[in-house]
Amino acid sequence: MANYLTLSNRVLNALNEVELTSANFANSKGIQTSVKEFINRSVNDIYTAELEWPFLHTDGTITTVAGTGEYALETGFKSVDVDTAYLIEADTDIKVIPYIPYVQFTNQFRERDLDPTTTDNRAKPDYFYLTQDDKIGLTPIPDKVYTFFYEYWATHTDLSAATDSPALPERYQDAVVSRSEYYVHQLRADLQAATLKNSEYESKISRMRVDLINKPDYMRSTAIGSGSRSNTRHPKYF
Repeated sequence: MANYLTLSNRVLNALNEVELTSANFANSKGIQTSVKEFINRSVNDIYTAELEWPFLHTDGTITTVAGTGEYALETGFKSVDVDTAYLIEADTDIKVIPYIPYVQFTNQFRERDLDPTTTDNRAKPDYFYLTQDDKIGLTPIPDKVYTFFYEYWATHTDLSAATDSPALPERYQDAVVSRSEYYVHQLRADLQAATLKNSEYESKISRMRVDLINKPDYMRSTAIGSGSRSNTRHPKYF
């Protein structure tokens, strides 16, 4: 996996500039410092080019508290995969928890859940929702401790140390180099070279989308019967 130092030196080498070493990386000067900044800017450009890059996908957990209905999401989340949540009670009983929109919660369940005159409205949650201030809500409000599991796509932290590496798979890190060179050529007002590098970068992003995101799902019948045939069809034909 290429690290911050390696990526920076790939750009500096392409520009015929003096490369950095692990010893002087923190004390870079001039174009070296600019390239380091452009590496982080380029990584950010790639991460924000799509909402759901698979290499930013991760897992989150929430331990519920009796009487508490809403919980903060994991630090650094970008988007929640609403189709993957489930609840575990005492490490044995697993329950899939469907997602409902926040407006549905407010219309159907909020009055019940927030009734201050009773605790009979607490139970094992049936649904979850996302609030408008980046929290996950469970309804009914939990009556005891459960473990709620969900999947999400994370944001990122800028590279800092020479040995830091981006989450981006190594085979796609050429896109970081192309984008960084684009920023250098912009800095130097070389618009022709910048245009070429931007085109190169966009081509690499398109390739990443094909490889990592544009994978069609298929539906397959699991019915078994005399003379039956597998019924596999692409969703666009339904």
